[in-house]
Amino acid sequence: MGFSARFTNVIKSLYDKAHFSIKSGSQYTKSFDISEGILQGDVLSPVLFSLFVADFESFLRGRGVTGAQLDRGDDVPCLFYADDLVLLNESASGMRKVLGCLDEYCAINKLQVNSEKSKMVIFRKGGKTQDYKFRCAGKELELVSQFKYLGVVFSCSGKFSQQADAALKNGMAAASNVYPLINQAQSSSPKVWKTLFHALSSATALYGSEVWGIFYCEMIDKLQTRFFKTLLHLPRNTPDAYVRAELGLVSLKLTILKRALSWLAKVRAMDVSRFPSRCLARMEELGRSNPSTLSTDWFSQLGKLAMEFKFESALSFAVPKKDLGKAFESIKSQLLEQDAATVAISRFNDRFNYLLVPGSERSFLYSGMSLPLKRLISRIRVMGKKKTSLTFDKVRVYFDGDAPCSMCNTPDANDSFSHFFEACPIFRIDRKRFFGEYVLGLEQALYWYGVVSDKEARKVAGFVNTAVKQRALIENEGFLF
Repeated sequence: MGFSARFTNVIKSLYDKAHFSIKSGSQYTKSFDISEGILQGDVLSPVLFSLFVADFESFLRGRGVTGAQLDRGDDVPCLFYADDLVLLNESASGMRKVLGCLDEYCAINKLQVNSEKSKMVIFRKGGKTQDYKFRCAGKELELVSQFKYLGVVFSCSGKFSQQADAALKNGMAAASNVYPLINQAQSSSPKVWKTLFHALSSATALYGSEVWGIFYCEMIDKLQTRFFKTLLHLPRNTPDAYVRAELGLVSLKLTILKRALSWLAKVRAMDVSRFPSRCLARMEELGRSNPSTLSTDWFSQLGKLAMEFKFESALSFAVPKKDLGKAFESIKSQLLEQDAATVAISRFNDRFNYLLVPGSERSFLYSGMSLPLKRLISRIRVMGKKKTSLTFDKVRVYFDGDAPCSMCNTPDANDSFSHFFEACPIFRIDRKRFFGEYVLGLEQALYWYGVVSDKEARKVAGFVNTAVKQRALIENEGFLF
């Protein structure tokens, strides 16, 4: 391989003198020599193992083994990543032959296959799998419908729906570790919230998303909105566009597209003989001949979003980084415009659209008010017009905008939160006490919904606290004051 004798002797010396001991408490066991395998945790170990098994494919070829067809030129019988091996074949008989060759290779080179961790996946379009039997290292291999390889779940259908489910679940699990940090610190800074979310929850969920995530953008984006709904104590039915608009968030679709386009640009820049480049060429060819493969064709999925966000030119050649940056900014602007348009036509809440302030850092969320006050203001700003509830100081009341107000007899007054907060005469004295007015007109109501100072937010909290408790008492006891 071209290594000098001196370099070889240095490596040999490392292994000749390798030993280990076990620490128990403050004590160590006696030392044991390492006589097999490579050093665990050593940065050189993956390279040494890769060199050791570098002849495996030629070993298979020498025994007449073929693999899965890549394109019109070659097939791929195996893929190695350090000591993780994937064997590929297009028939059961061919796979059995490959497994037999693997057993032979391991016997010659004194290697062992962990048959407990080894599984078989038969990729197919649908239908039941025949009862195939495969053996390796003297044991029958389990036939499974999915398998996690390098952290990504590959399903027998060729789709990544199970990976998307797992990613969302892992992201939510990571998020559950963020909430205690924020609550214990009583951090009221959206910048801190966003940093923690992206560093822990988003980073966990989006691992490898450039490969599997394009078709599942909408599903994965739920991770971000659920995180902030939970953090701000907002109901699950709060429109996602409201949450993103309130916090100045961009859909996670942007992050996934950034990763996918960056990966595409990297593949485009590769030599055409490399596997990723050849796989891409094959996907393009299959996409042209069979457009119905959208759910399993990565390039077609990316092409569909390219048409939606008008970056088709980024798909056809290796795009310079500066041009990619322009494409990303354009996608970001379009996503923000989509959210603004959704809020504008939404019938969920008839006040929120008036409250949005261009430049999110000028909103109440970026003021100095405490986390509990921000949660309250967030909640009342996005209250639904129809059936909803509000909890304050462990007291919960319910509203139904389709029904007459349960507190007053005002003609045409519905039982919505906006009527409760702005005009219901039952609470006029409290409104005067905290806001200086018996009834709030639209402009005055918007002012109090959009407070940015701690002092004003406490007035809102004072009114809500008093009015909620009064409403709960009236509803429970059945009388008016």
